Amino acid sequence: MGLVGGGRVDASNSPSSPAQSLSCLTACLTAIAHNDPSASQRVILMCAQDLLKVAAKGVPESPGFAQSSFSVTQALVALLASNGGFSLTSPQPGVEDKASPNTLSPLLLPNALAACILTCRLSHVYKEWAAHQLVKCLYSCEQKVDSLSMTDLTAVLSLSDVTVLEGHENRVTSTTWHSDRALLASCGYDSTVRVWCPAGGSLEQTLVFHKSEHVYGRQLNGELISQLGWSPSGRYLSAAMENIINIWHLPDGAKVDTQNFVIDSQPVWITALCWPKVCNGGSQQECLLIGRVNGTVAMMTSQQGAWHTDELINCSLSFSSVSHLAWQDEEKHFAVGFTDGTLKISHKNQNVETATISAHASGICCLEWDPYNEYLATCATGDSYCYVWTVEDSEWKCVHDLAHSYHPASVAWSPIVGHNQQRILCVGTVYGVINVWTLPELRVLHTMQGHMYSPVTSLSVDKNGLLLASGCFKGMSGLVNIWSLQDASLLQTQTGPGGVHSLTWVSDVGLAVCFVRSKDINIIQYRASVCGKDRVLAVCRGALLARGVSGLQSVPCLRSLLSALPALVLELWRSERPAVVSGDRLTYSDHLKCLVSLVLALRLDHVLCYRQAPPNTAESHALEPDWTWLHVLSVAAQTAKALVSR
Repeated sequence: MGLVGGGRVDASNSPSSPAQSLSCLTACLTAIAHNDPSASQRVILMCAQDLLKVAAKGVPESPGFAQSSFSVTQALVALLASNGGFSLTSPQPGVEDKASPNTLSPLLLPNALAACILTCRLSHVYKEWAAHQLVKCLYSCEQKVDSLSMTDLTAVLSLSDVTVLEGHENRVTSTTWHSDRALLASCGYDSTVRVWCPAGGSLEQTLVFHKSEHVYGRQLNGELISQLGWSPSGRYLSAAMENIINIWHLPDGAKVDTQNFVIDSQPVWITALCWPKVCNGGSQQECLLIGRVNGTVAMMTSQQGAWHTDELINCSLSFSSVSHLAWQDEEKHFAVGFTDGTLKISHKNQNVETATISAHASGICCLEWDPYNEYLATCATGDSYCYVWTVEDSEWKCVHDLAHSYHPASVAWSPIVGHNQQRILCVGTVYGVINVWTLPELRVLHTMQGHMYSPVTSLSVDKNGLLLASGCFKGMSGLVNIWSLQDASLLQTQTGPGGVHSLTWVSDVGLAVCFVRSKDINIIQYRASVCGKDRVLAVCRGALLARGVSGLQSVPCLRSLLSALPALVLELWRSERPAVVSGDRLTYSDHLKCLVSLVLALRLDHVLCYRQAPPNTAESHALEPDWTWLHVLSVAAQTAKALVSR
């Protein structure tokens, strides 16, 4: 049997018919596999080697023992494919799998079949057969999944280049980006704030932090500079250390006068600083909110180069500390969160009444306005709900309470407000799960898991509303995931030393990342404009993982086929369509049908049929003209499945 399977015995002269011989052979091997589970592994390895050999050299056209050997291989592959490609026998309910721990990858056989589909040395008959067996493999290849983490630590998906900005002499903790100035500011533990031009990777300014006129620079090395922020115009940059604020003036097109800055001493430790993100372009006045450890709130205002501070008594709270400040539009409301769960919403116009809300029973840990400053999302430590507040009947009310299985740890709004004022809110939890919600039509758009059950402490949505970056502060190795908001596929995983301090999207450049144990800034050169080519393999990987199948990193032929699948399907469809439309052929080829079945099984129709656009916009539902036929087929298949399984 082994000699026949290995092609060493010519079975063409057997007195019985080839079909009978192959049937007996497969029956014998099945019986052996029931008693010796390792037999399946040997047969899989033998078949995979034969298929790869045929893909490289082709099948001899003249009849003989080599062709008979491949007929044996085909029969065995058909048997294996019907059992998912990793066994000669079907698993029996309640019977534990006796396979050894050194079990071969379930994708070994699909990888060899993919090589047969891609090769130019096989006729369409063999390619059609290989496609049919591959579909059987992947449809049958399903294992129990107890938990699913999409993290790509094995680099199945191609990694983008990373630009490293070097200059800080100690750990970096925070970055902030100003889109109009195209400048990135950073700070940490080395007593400086540095301003970069990420497009060129150059250091533009080094600003030395001063506690006083005589205490500055290296004297402060090792002390944390925090609360870094740009003013909305980009003319000012602020940071804090303990109870000291430094504000630097950065005029357009000119170097900073390092002696022209403000040192402002506050009465107690500063816990939060916040500039509005949007301001009145015609005004020279700029406002900076200050939150303190004793619960007091103040506002610094610039007027003709001079700064003065006003205490906001109505916004302050005794016996608590300010934990967060949020301000989207200078002409609209700002929010103050406290460590006792109190929320205050006020306005820079002192004639506007301040709203005081007992929002949570514990300290507020997240506070974020939507792009229009109309909805405010809040989360608190130990609270499983994320609350969304807005004005109704002239009062601030909670209009949505978003329940989560685990406590929220971070929030981020998409900057894109779409069709019918649809907004997207991303919420990261302490268990590594990210929920993506649409508002005001409340529903969970996506649920993603990719941080190995550690808290998602950083979330950032890119300016196009297509990409979501997530990071975790805990862990020896920092983990950054980049997701597609349109289909929830994981597009990239990057790692670095220590956890993730901050994530900042840098327009048209990439994602700036600060790792806990690094004094450098890593800019991952990944943008929405380049993610389209990665989504196909990313969606396929996600579909296979959902079936409990991993190991794509070790099967290059299958990865290549999955990446090329849309092009192969579209080329075949275009070549066969004229004959079908004209009536010369009644149906499309089985080869095309198998490839289309593979597309539907891997849920690629969601990627191919719709335009790349933020999921809350009308454009995301617009069909791609080249794939309208696939959308019709997908709807028909889903309808048929629903009717059968109702």
